[in-house]
Amino acid sequence: MSEVLTVEQACELLGLAKVTLYGYARQGVIPCFKLGRSWKFHRESLDNWMKERTEEETQARQAKRKRKVAA
Repeated sequence: MSEVLTVEQACELLGLAKVTLYGYARQGVIPCFKLGRSWKFHRESLDNWMKERTEEETQARQAKRKRKVAA
């Protein structure tokens, strides 16, 4: 089972401000869960989320560049 991170630890890992992380959590943008009143984050889920976002954004930039070159 992966390590469970606090908000502070997740912020440090992701390089985000607390207010941004809380917003992502409430909106369902980032994988997380609540334990009592506190948000918690599985490190493995955050690593996978970052990897997926990197791949998606890289593909979007490549597609944009191809459209620009074709024009």
